Amino acid sequence: MDALLHVTGAELTGRKSMRFPVRVSVTRPDFLTALATAWLVLRRVGELAGEWPCGHGKLVFTPVMEEPESGAGLDCRFLAGENTVALEIEAGLELVFDFQANVWQRLEAVTGVMDFLRGIQAVVGGEDVVISPTPVLSEG
Repeated sequence: MDALLHVTGAELTGRKSMRFPVRVSVTRPDFLTALATAWLVLRRVGELAGEWPCGHGKLVFTPVMEEPESGAGLDCRFLAGENTVALEIEAGLELVFDFQANVWQRLEAVTGVMDFLRGIQAVVGGEDVVISPTPVLSEG
């Protein structure tokens, strides 16, 4: 099996939140169409994240949906093939832990997010839309 995430109890209890970068890769005939599709996919991921039960935490899609003017946390790559182009956009889901949550409750919230990430490709993705999560610890 492939390791998706490694986290210690000290890391969980020492942080207010955990960031989960999500990369959306869209292949289309042109970049404008790829961007429109990527935007719809990101919006849908954000909607689903807001509805996802995390137990002792809250899953939010930031800052793309809430603070689009800042652009912080957004990374874009433009790729060109022979007859198609691809646009890769990476944005972050943030799991904000409940203030009083203990290590087991925080670990339960993380496992809920990991299940969300494992299933998101099947719900929102497709043959030419690939969603790749890469969990990492956030600062602070």
